[in-house]
Amino acid sequence: MKYFVTGATGFIGGRLVRQLRGAGHDVRALVRSPSKAKDLASLGVALHAGDITDKNSMRAGMAGVDGVFHLAGWYKIGVRQHGEAERSNVQGTRHVLELMRELEIPKGVYTSTLAVFSDTHGWVGDESYRFDGPWLSEYDRSKWAAHHQVALPMVREGLPLVIVLPGVVYGPGDPSVIGNLLRQYVARTLPIRPHGAAFCWGHVDDTARGHVLAMEKGRPGECYILAGPPHTLEEVLEIAERITGIRPPRLRPPAFLLRAMAAVASAVEKVIPLPQTYSSETLRIAAGVTYLASSEKAQRELGFAPRPLEEGLRETLEHEMAILGKRERGMGNGEAIPTVAPAVPADLPEILSLLAASKLPAAGIADHVATTLVARQGGKIVGCAAVEIYGTAGLLRSVAVATARRGTGLGQRLTAAALELAAQRGVRAVYLLTTTAGDYFPRFGFKPIDRKTMDPALERSEELRGACPASALAMRADLRT
Repeated sequence: MKYFVTGATGFIGGRLVRQLRGAGHDVRALVRSPSKAKDLASLGVALHAGDITDKNSMRAGMAGVDGVFHLAGWYKIGVRQHGEAERSNVQGTRHVLELMRELEIPKGVYTSTLAVFSDTHGWVGDESYRFDGPWLSEYDRSKWAAHHQVALPMVREGLPLVIVLPGVVYGPGDPSVIGNLLRQYVARTLPIRPHGAAFCWGHVDDTARGHVLAMEKGRPGECYILAGPPHTLEEVLEIAERITGIRPPRLRPPAFLLRAMAAVASAVEKVIPLPQTYSSETLRIAAGVTYLASSEKAQRELGFAPRPLEEGLRETLEHEMAILGKRERGMGNGEAIPTVAPAVPADLPEILSLLAASKLPAAGIADHVATTLVARQGGKIVGCAAVEIYGTAGLLRSVAVATARRGTGLGQRLTAAALELAAQRGVRAVYLLTTTAGDYFPRFGFKPIDRKTMDPALERSEELRGACPASALAMRADLRT
C-alpha cells in the first residue's frame, strides 16, 4: 500500500513511518525541510516539501495514494502566542481533509486527542462523550475545533475518515510536557509532585500501532480512543522510584493552591514570559485535572493492546537517564549507570563472590543462571538478582548489590527487573524468604505469609530446602501475566 503521512518527523509520526516501512508499505512524508529529514529518507521514505498550512504544497505528494495519515499539528502548553494553533490544528486539518476529498483518497486516519474531552473530573469517558468548553489550554481548544468543526462535519458529508484519540503519549525521546516532566524527575529538578492529576498513558509505539490498525481495520466515520492505562502523576512517580531509586519531590501542593498560582501566572505572563513549568496552562492542568477515557472499543474492534505503564516507563526512564548522562544517587564521580542484563554462565564466579560478600546463600544458584540478572558497571558485576522458576511459581533470591552501589536504587532496579522476567516466563506468584529485608519487599507487592502455604513446587529449590533458616520470613507477590 502507498500512504501519505503528515507529521512524519514528530514523536508519534516518526514511529508510525518506521512501522509502515517495516511492513513493506510505500510512504510519502510531508516535511517542511527535506534536508532535516535525512533519517526518514534513509528508511526509503519519499520526502515531499510542504506544510499543512499550504494546501497546494501537499497535492503532488497526496495524489494517487491508498491512504492518508494526518498527524501534523501544533502542540505546546504555556506559550503566549496562540495564532499558530489555529493555523495548524484547525486550518491545516481543513486543508488536509479537503485535499483528501478532492483527490478521492480511499481512506484517511486523523489524529485527534483526548484533550477534546478536557477535564473529565475523574469520570472515564468513551467515544460518545462531548465537551463544549471552556478549555484548559489553547491546544485543547484548537484540537476541539478541528475535531468538531472540521473533521466530524466532513465525515457526515461522506469523507472516508477514521478519527483516533490518543491520551498522554510517552516513550524515549518524548519532546512534550510529559517528557520534560520525566527529564526533570531524573535530574532531580522537578519542583513539585502534582496531586490528583490523572491521565491515560500510552507508549508511543503502541499509539503508532493503533494508527496502523485504524487504517487497516477501522470503520470510516468512527472514532477510536487509543488510550493506555489510567494513572495519576503521583502513581507514575512512585513507579518511577521503584525503577530508578530516585525519590520524587516531597512538596505536594493542594489543587486549590495550584489554581491560585495559575491565576497569578495568567496575569504575569501577559507582561513577561514564564518558563513552561510555571505557565498558567501547565499549572491549571497540574491542579488535579483528569483526562480519562476507555480504549475498550479500539481493543475490541481494532485489536489495540496498550502495554502496562511500568514496562514502558522503565524503557523511557533508562533511555532518558542515559541521554542526560544521569548519575545515580550518591555517586557524583563520573561513573556510568550500571546496565541490567541476563547473566551468562561465565558470570557465575563473580555472582558467587558478590553473594559471599553480601552474606547471602549461594546454594543451587548455578542451576538458575538462565533466570539470573546482573548489573554491570565498568566491566564488573556490581549487582544481581535471580528467580527460580517452577511452573507458575517462582522464588526470588540472591538480590545483592556491591557495597559501593548500595543506597543508589540499584537493588530496586534489579528486584523489579527480576519480577518482570518472572512475569514474562508465565509465573503467577513469586515467593521469597528473608531474615533482614521484611520492610523492603512490600513496595514490590510482597506480603508476609505462613511458610507452610508456599507452593509445593518450590520444595525442589535447594535454597528453600536448607540454605535459609527456619526463622526466615516468607513472603508472596502475585503477578499479572
